[in-house]
Amino acid sequence: MVGGVPAGPAGAGGTLADAAGDLHGRLLRWAARQALAATSVTGISLALGICAAAWFSAGTRAAQLDGALALSASYLAAFAARQIAGEGGRAAWVVTLGARLCDVAALAGLALGALGQGWTGMWPLAVTVLSLVAVRETMTACSGPTRPGDSPAWRTALTVLAMPAGGRVLLIVATAPLWGPRASLLALLDWGIIAVGYGVGSGTAARRRDRRPPARPRPRSEPGGLSVLLQPPRPAEHAETTTGPGGQQPIPVLRMQLAPPPRAISLGPSGGAAAPADTSELDAVAAEPDSRATAAAAQRRQATVLRCRDDGAVARWFGRPVRGQLMPLPPALLALAAVAMLARLGLRDLPGLLILAPALIMLLAAPGSSHPHGGRLDWLVPAVLQGAQYTYIWALGTAAGVPRPVSFALCAVIAVHYADLGSAGSPALLVPRRARPGPGRAAAERGGWLGWDGRMIVCGLGAAAGIAMFAYLALAAYLVVLICWKFLTSSHGVGEGDRR
Repeated sequence: MVGGVPAGPAGAGGTLADAAGDLHGRLLRWAARQALAATSVTGISLALGICAAAWFSAGTRAAQLDGALALSASYLAAFAARQIAGEGGRAAWVVTLGARLCDVAALAGLALGALGQGWTGMWPLAVTVLSLVAVRETMTACSGPTRPGDSPAWRTALTVLAMPAGGRVLLIVATAPLWGPRASLLALLDWGIIAVGYGVGSGTAARRRDRRPPARPRPRSEPGGLSVLLQPPRPAEHAETTTGPGGQQPIPVLRMQLAPPPRAISLGPSGGAAAPADTSELDAVAAEPDSRATAAAAQRRQATVLRCRDDGAVARWFGRPVRGQLMPLPPALLALAAVAMLARLGLRDLPGLLILAPALIMLLAAPGSSHPHGGRLDWLVPAVLQGAQYTYIWALGTAAGVPRPVSFALCAVIAVHYADLGSAGSPALLVPRRARPGPGRAAAERGGWLGWDGRMIVCGLGAAAGIAMFAYLALAAYLVVLICWKFLTSSHGVGEGDRR
């Protein structure tokens, strides 16, 4: 057992999993000898990912093979960094951001490589794949844990349907050297569609299990005995009369007496009462820690959903009048459908400020910002809003003549921003002392006044003014500065001891 992964021979008697486990264990031991922290290993992974993207962009078969090898090494380094960082904490947040940046670099390299081979329409394909991956990761962060399968084959099937990072890397490594970068993007597109559909079903089932009331504990009895539940008689209703005002009319008064709760006794084989008889209270006390853990997990998921909505100042202002009484999912779905329809019809022929119509229609989802998002399907709202942003940004950029790499860059930065919001160790999850949120509210982060609503309005205003490319670059730069500022202000809590 090496680094928590079983290691075995990689020869004829071994398997691919054994070889990967042995390589991963060696990488962990090397990181331990070098006293490397999770952030340093993440930097190595990101550098390898950028090298892989550069090789993918060449478009030749030899370059695709080199890129596949570099991408495999990048994933192994990212996996080792995740093992070093553990669950939660700022180090895990840095690892999450590094993994998303590697995804962005790999997709950009594949798109450039396919364009170099003479294919067209690769940037829309890359943006679609990036959107599906980012939306699926947001759904995973907002939904509850899925129930694992009973058999190894079923567990493997559930893992494949979830579209994990290792599976995406394996798909690129297997398809890019043989069939080219375009085939890799098409395969990722098909897998992403299936993964998002599966995520909706599995997340809904998990929320249904979370909302199911706990089973009522049963009284225990001796082996061979009989358990009897003694139900006391109903409380008696004592009718009394009292004299009304002026002594004219008697008024009947009913006084209820509360009966004690039902008591369970156990009869042994001999017919005598067995002790102890009443065990329901003991079972309730024993089950109390589990119920508290379940409630705490549900609260954390609810806070993550509110964070991943990424509401700006405009959305929060629209949400104040309704005071959380409006269900958030129906207006979000309606806004997404309207934006998708307008994007399909085309925004090129809309004159002047009418190009803002999709962004204004999206404000239908703004009043839901004050809702606590504790419903069974409310966890889908962040994914719906995120998908609407990608759709509007790409359609608007195409209509306004924004270069496609610039539109891809803005969508990529937004995807990294949502990875920041969905990470359990994000520094933005720390609540300031003077601004602790109330029930059903998320902690406001620094720079969060420009949420999904503000980004869409800024893009629309830039297109209406004829400076769409400048607006896209400004938004991308703003989000990059915001993420870098978080990293710099929280870097003192990432390292431990003498690790570097």
